[in-house]
Amino acid sequence: MSGAIVPITLGQMRNSFLPKRLAVYLTEAQIEELKEKNIVPERDYTSRVADKAKRREEKAAKEAALSAPVPVKEPAPAPKPKPVELEMLSVRLLHFTICLFLCHGAWSTNTLSAGTLNGAD
Repeated sequence: MSGAIVPITLGQMRNSFLPKRLAVYLTEAQIEELKEKNIVPERDYTSRVADKAKRREEKAAKEAALSAPVPVKEPAPAPKPKPVELEMLSVRLLHFTICLFLCHGAWSTNTLSAGTLNGAD
């Protein structure tokens, strides 16, 4: 509290406030000036209460800002997949392919020629 006039004991002033350069003694002229203006030096306890209330309001405002919903950007729609184009398989090639995958080569590839598998029998 810069500029505040607070009555404290001489020991407090000498041991706490002066070494940290937080306060200075009033001169005789300043004391006389205070008496002429009828100013009674007394501690202002409300200033700390006001500071705490202000800090409490700032903290609440920060918390409100942090808890506010953040607008979510919607992702762009995924491109539509192209339809898969399948070639027509002959019955023998289809049977060979199924056996190859399911029967783990129950048919020997040597027994069927490429012309036979493609339906050119």
